[in-house]
Amino acid sequence: MERNQEETGKGRLLYQEVCLAAQRLDFFLQKGNAHKEVFKPHILALRETVQQACIKLMFLHPVGYGRKAEELLWRKMYSDVAMLLMKTNKKETDTFQHWGEPLHAHLKAGLKFYEHLFLFLQGHYELSLQSYIDWPHRAIHLIGCKKVGPTSAEEASWARMACHRCLLYLGDLFRYQHEFLDLATRNLAERCYYRALSVAPHMGMPFNQLGALMGSKYYDLEATYFYQRCLHSEVPFKGAAWNLKRLYDHAGKRYSRLKRYQGRKLSHSQRQCWDNKRLLVSFLYLQSLLQPKRKFKAARLIALCQLVLEDFRLCLSYRLRPSGPCQASTEDKPPKGYLFLPDLLIFHMVVLCLMNVHSLRKSGAKQQKPAVIFTLTLFSHLVQHVNTRIQAELQRRKLTPEGASSGDGCWEREPGKPHQDLPSPGLQNSNSEKSHWWSGLSRESEGSFHSCRDSDETEEEEDASLSSQVQSDTSSEASHSDDEGSGSVSSDAIQKSGGASKPKAAHPRNKLKAFVPPDSLSFEPKTPRKTWLAPGFRLQS
Repeated sequence: MERNQEETGKGRLLYQEVCLAAQRLDFFLQKGNAHKEVFKPHILALRETVQQACIKLMFLHPVGYGRKAEELLWRKMYSDVAMLLMKTNKKETDTFQHWGEPLHAHLKAGLKFYEHLFLFLQGHYELSLQSYIDWPHRAIHLIGCKKVGPTSAEEASWARMACHRCLLYLGDLFRYQHEFLDLATRNLAERCYYRALSVAPHMGMPFNQLGALMGSKYYDLEATYFYQRCLHSEVPFKGAAWNLKRLYDHAGKRYSRLKRYQGRKLSHSQRQCWDNKRLLVSFLYLQSLLQPKRKFKAARLIALCQLVLEDFRLCLSYRLRPSGPCQASTEDKPPKGYLFLPDLLIFHMVVLCLMNVHSLRKSGAKQQKPAVIFTLTLFSHLVQHVNTRIQAELQRRKLTPEGASSGDGCWEREPGKPHQDLPSPGLQNSNSEKSHWWSGLSRESEGSFHSCRDSDETEEEEDASLSSQVQSDTSSEASHSDDEGSGSVSSDAIQKSGGASKPKAAHPRNKLKAFVPPDSLSFEPKTPRKTWLAPGFRLQS
């Protein structure tokens, strides 16, 4: 007992020593000229003192002070420096460029330190995690702390979580290299985050860091997926909620900037990029409306669901042949945007819908019924598309086993007509039923939902290039605020459903018919009777 008290006292004194060194370091970093002093010799010496004291505290008192020593070491040595330079980069570019080489050396030293710390921890506590660092690294150097006595369960638990955090820190350092120094280390950062997730699958922090790494890729859709995954983890990171709110607010602004267009003077590849962009922007805006405690208008929400489903079915029909000259290469200017949506992104969209449905049902929000119907319809389109692709591929190989994939162009879908193997991207009606638009969809909201807008830093350029080729019709464009009131969605109005109008030959989203009040409403468009669905799968009750 006396020995334990003595060890606790020593640990407390050592922790106080570390805190005092960290305070002295903060004193210099809080000055106005900190960005000029951050790599000066006296600051480097002070950071080295903090690092050595943290290492000593970490291994001599792992259970009581190991976690605190890790946090102090990471923040004072690397995180605070990165945040300081991030602020400086926005204000004084010349100063940031002046410290480019010292920053590169600093981040490289951090990578070396955490590689060695990870390998030392897993060997010191026999965790069998040596294969988790599979990129080239140097041999392990002795950190200076030897194991005293057998390892307790608490120490082993701390060591495993410390390895988890080391992988997160390595990912952050690779991300800093990519963001500050423009090095090709993004894939290494992503690999480290996934490795950290495999060490501790219940932790949500790796998903939050992946969201930060994605940036504005696919108009913030990828980052939104990872932040949602973080919040749905067993141990979520609370900061992801703020990150998610920021993206959803940005999604609303981006959607409001979409401009109407007819698309008649866009080339096929440019139209394809525009369709994919409209889908991603509208889909993310829809997900922002399907959040608990979010105010919405029922008719507007239903109309947006319908239009997103149309775009989803259309964009699924775009695919690239594995061989043959590409049509886009013959154009004067390469299209800006995304010609094709990868399979992983489609998977993330479906999972994002499921997570939002779970949140809505858990909170008892009013949007849960339209969210469920929308998700089921989206998934049915995806299953139908996969089934059609499989059948088309089998039929093609049967007819021409060797030359099945040969073709003159790279586009599977011609600009003016649907592919023969696919149902038309527009929504079709059966012979026995008439087509109707949804109730509550006015001409004003129709113009708003067919608008298009930009997201990243390159979006303004994209708008300029597109607006010069299309006939703009912004005089009738109307903006809407979904925070005006809280609408309620009737379950009868949702589950009773009508289809959408027939697609035009040129483009299914170029022109909409006037609104006709339907007898019944649904998110599910009418499809031919030969449409394949999973056995027992029903969209309507």
